[in-house]
Order: sequence, then structure tokens, then C-alpha cells
Amino acid sequence: MTALKSLPPIPVISTKTWESPGINVKPPLCQFCKFSFKGRGFVPDYVGSDPKLALMFPFPLKDEVIEREALKSNAGWYYLKNFVEPFGYGKQNLIISHVLRCGVPWSGRKKDYDYPIGAVRLNAENSCRVYDNQHSERGELALGGLQDFLPDLYLITFDPKDIRKVPAYFRQLKRDMEKAWKFVAQGRRPVVLFGNEPAELVAEYIRGKGSAKAWRGSFADMDGWAFNRTNLEGGFLEAGR
Repeated sequence: MTALKSLPPIPVISTKTWESPGINVKPPLCQFCKFSFKGRGFVPDYVGSDPKLALMFPFPLKDEVIEREALKSNAGWYYLKNFVEPFGYGKQNLIISHVLRCGVPWSGRKKDYDYPIGAVRLNAENSCRVYDNQHSERGELALGGLQDFLPDLYLITFDPKDIRKVPAYFRQLKRDMEKAWKFVAQGRRPVVLFGNEPAELVAEYIRGKGSAKAWRGSFADMDGWAFNRTNLEGGFLEAGR
């Protein structure tokens, strides 16, 4: 594990939600995304006033798209009450991001969210990375986010929305979040990757090797925001549990 570092404060604060004129209005660069016609709305990253921990989810849920704010939903309330507040922290201590920043539609045929696949998935995920260092401030996109947070550790766990399918995930998620907050207490700046899509974005090589289910609880030291598909091979192979 790398030595603890003395890092500068993060001079970015989310003060208001994204205030675009309509739910389906997106920033101009979204026009180049092959999923933009299907994905609903746009939810920019949330940066708290005193961020200690970054969370990355696959995509915002319906209520969050309507409110245009990450975790501003019943599910978000549940996550904060169970995985953040019991450890003495609040939303102001978080950076909240998504692999895709638009809402993913529900598929009645699949009985699950219709996350893009293949070339469309790759294009959509790459397109969204242009917003990785931006957040919502007074209704506008402002600089500051995952890159300025200077993360130095990444931890893989389950997607909390899957607790409805597998209740046993709750206990494992709680244990992983306890681990993440312990890293914070040690002066680290972790990013928690919730589910397959965030985990595979950071460590693409785990796809086809069990993904988040097999790698849950693993963590790896990586300096800075780790979205770079060319230099992460094997990063979690030396991970602790």
C-alpha cells in the first residue's frame, strides 16, 4: 500500500442542483453519444462542501434524473442512511458520480435496466468522461470533480440497487463501506465503485472474470482518477480484502 500523502483541500462546492430548462435537455457534447437518444436527462456530478470519499454508480435513477441531483431520491436517502451517516458523515462529505450521467430506461422484456452493450456502451461511457471533472453549481457546470479530488485508492463492491434482488448484499455492502470510511480516517481519498459498470470502467480486465461479484471487497492503490484503459491491467491483482 502506498504511503499516505498530505493532499491539498478541494476548492469545489456543489451549491445547487442542475437547472437545465427541461428534464431531457443535455449539455451540447452529449450529441456525440450514441446512447443520448435513449438515455433520459442529465445528472452532473455532486461535489460536497467537504468531500472525503467519492462514490461512482452505474447511472442515476429516475427520481434523480427528475431532480437533476445525484442521490436525491428514495434510494439515495436509503443509501445515505445506511452507508454514510452511520459512520459519522453526510452527503456534504461525498463526491457522487456515474458511469453514465443520463437515466437508463427500464426493459420490460429483460425485467431490468436496459444498459447499453457492445460498441454503444463503449461510446457512451467514453463520451461521459468529458464531464468527470465538472459538477453542478448554481445551475451551471463548473470545474471540479473526480480529477481534482486526487483519489489514491479504489474499492469494488456491489451496486446497492441490487439489494432488492439479493438481500444478503446489504451486509456485504455495509462491510465494504466500513472499510472505505476506515481508509478515509487514515487520510486516504477512496473511490467506491458500485457494481459491474464502474468497476469495469476503472479495471476493464475484470470483465469476464466475475466482475464486481468476484472482486467485491478488493481495493487497489492508484494515484489520481484512474480512467485510462491502457495502464490498469492487473491493478487489482495485488488488492487487499
